[in-house]
Amino acid sequence: MSIMKKVLSTILFSFIIAFLSTRVICAASTPSLNTTSLQLQKGETAELSLQGAKANKVKWSSKNKKIADVKKGVVTAKEAGSTKVIAKYKGKKYVCKVTVTDQNDEPIIDENMILTIDGTKMDVIWETNESVAALQKLLPITVSMSEYGGFEQVGEIGTSLPRNDQEITTDAGDIVLYSGDKLSIFYDSNSWSYTRLGGITGKSKAELKELLGKDSVTAVISLDKPAEKSVVVYFSQTGTTKGVAEMIAEVTGSELKRIEPMVPYTSEDLDYNDSSTRATVEQNDLSARPEIKNEISLEGCRTLYLGYPIWWGQAPRIMDTFVEGHNLTGVTVIPFCTSGSSGIGSSAERLKTLADSGTWKAGRRFSSGTDINTIKEWIDSLN
Repeated sequence: MSIMKKVLSTILFSFIIAFLSTRVICAASTPSLNTTSLQLQKGETAELSLQGAKANKVKWSSKNKKIADVKKGVVTAKEAGSTKVIAKYKGKKYVCKVTVTDQNDEPIIDENMILTIDGTKMDVIWETNESVAALQKLLPITVSMSEYGGFEQVGEIGTSLPRNDQEITTDAGDIVLYSGDKLSIFYDSNSWSYTRLGGITGKSKAELKELLGKDSVTAVISLDKPAEKSVVVYFSQTGTTKGVAEMIAEVTGSELKRIEPMVPYTSEDLDYNDSSTRATVEQNDLSARPEIKNEISLEGCRTLYLGYPIWWGQAPRIMDTFVEGHNLTGVTVIPFCTSGSSGIGSSAERLKTLADSGTWKAGRRFSSGTDINTIKEWIDSLN
């Protein structure tokens, strides 16, 4: 019996060891990042690692090197903003979100915050504090206000905001937070404990009293959104894409912006028959990101016409740099390309994947002989 027990014990022990070994092997075969989210201040560094992977086989990249760069897993925070750091291993991507803040960050207050009182727009200088930042998140907001004390209009905001009350004496035009949940706008002075929100400018005390000295008023605080616009952004070396871009801008009334490489391309760089030329090397390297010389703002852009030549069947890698460096949320992107024979192919789909934002429409190829009537027909077909 004792021999049987020993045999059974040995078999059971072997089974447990084999089971645990299998678990370890399985666990090791599924790589994972040591963290999927980093919060850094500008100038700080942090180390990422892809656990369960061979370190020398992991390829690291950043979707926006201006915000955070990465080399061998070491992330360096450069500018305030958010981006993604990607570890690529055996065809799979592992993503870590990186948020960079300035040291001693102050709240960001939108310059387009506007106040109207009974439909009259006021010029306001807003404070830069947590209370105004929290108020901004509620916009647009309408506050029904009532006259009080012969010096102010006061009304419920409907929620409590962060407050930093101090004993102050108000002036005509002051806008304050009272008791954390009330908006007060003064047309005369009063001393009490308030949190300053801002002040109306360009109105005399008499004008403010006429506006605010009635039984009640309605105040509306909102964001004055800039006019929506369309923009044509293009990269061109031989002038073909430039010509098409100019016609699109003329037909659509769009702004025209050209992508300029930090290091200009020469004709030798574009020699298709030489595998050692700059463009050939870049196009064969999916991680190549040629630097862009000029800043291209898309503020207020709602429609983006994005143009480029076809190089070796794809968009030039500098276009990868552009789409990864811009947040296209809320933007309709309409790609177009130029080439002697190659179609737009998968180039636009690749850019869409790299951008990871925006609403992308089907693109179109144009040749060097394209005229403005062809452009008009294409634009009409998009509507």
